[in-house]
Amino acid sequence: MTDFREAWDRVAALQGETFRTERGQEFSYQFKKTFVVVSPGDQSIPRTNFEKVFKQSPKPVQGQRHIEAIYADERFRA
Repeated sequence: MTDFREAWDRVAALQGETFRTERGQEFSYQFKKTFVVVSPGDQSIPRTNFEKVFKQSPKPVQGQRHIEAIYADERFRA
């Protein structure tokens, strides 16, 4: 997948599903137009952070573990 818009649409389609970080922490999220809200914890992760991770920015961003877990999931890559 080379287009971030397509990736963002997939993030939207997977809201409410359960994911697991590399450390085994389970979470789900609600999709909003420009951000997602991760539960548990009610952490908001902006769309721009998803885009930075998608483009493999060398600098860490807020929510990176959650973003990477979503991107690594087979449901996202399908």
